[in-house]
Amino acid sequence: MRQSADELLRIITDNATRDVSEAQSLPPDIYHHPDILQLEKERLFGRGWICVGRTAEMPDPGDYICFDIVDQPVVVIRQKGESIKAFPNVCLHRCSRLLDGRGHISRISCPYHSWTYKLGGQLIGAPFMQRTADFDTADHKLRELRCESWEGFVYVSLDQNAPSIAGQLADLGEIVGDFRMANYAPVYEAMMSGTPTGSAWLKTSWMFIIFVECTRIRSVSTALLKIKRNFFRAAMLSRITMFRTTRGRTVSRHMQPIRGLKAINGCVLT
Repeated sequence: MRQSADELLRIITDNATRDVSEAQSLPPDIYHHPDILQLEKERLFGRGWICVGRTAEMPDPGDYICFDIVDQPVVVIRQKGESIKAFPNVCLHRCSRLLDGRGHISRISCPYHSWTYKLGGQLIGAPFMQRTADFDTADHKLRELRCESWEGFVYVSLDQNAPSIAGQLADLGEIVGDFRMANYAPVYEAMMSGTPTGSAWLKTSWMFIIFVECTRIRSVSTALLKIKRNFFRAAMLSRITMFRTTRGRTVSRHMQPIRGLKAINGCVLT
């Protein structure tokens, strides 16, 4: 018999108060309970900070990355002033998706009716709308979403009142400061299929990827450990990226901070 959402939340709360030596696994129902999923959408994905990539992956003005937060299409774009802004990835006219994947643009042009926007979201072109009384492109602009960077990681939140991600990760910054992660630069990227253009998606709960234990995999097989890491990355951004530090070392980004979780990337490859 399926446990109620209230019962599941009570078990989680009780488990969180235990000493780590008494910790217990999450109840199976929590991975597929529809009410828990709705709570995740509202309180985690709807209010938290989602890590979408690295500043080094968007080095030039016009570089962009697209992604979805639950059912909200989002795009982050490097601005001419070196800042990074995030917008809903839909046109103001007929809600068509503006951009796909990642790439470089000089301006945003909707593929449906060719409404055109500056990199900062200001509408500058709307064919045939001059026939509409009192229509002025200056009155229309893509809504800007919360977007912040921390140690080179780019975060977006759908909640305009969310506390700053820098404040939430302040303690973690003291721990990882010596790694100088803000200076990491991408040197290699491969999709999960093993080719630069491939992709892989896991149809499962995000919690399964994060919480499934892997502490004993290393003792069984390094190959299994590699699979585990790759699956984790597939759930996050479906790719593996390697970065070069200012000291010339190469690190593998197989995991990253997301939604305020205190996780950190990488291992130094030898």
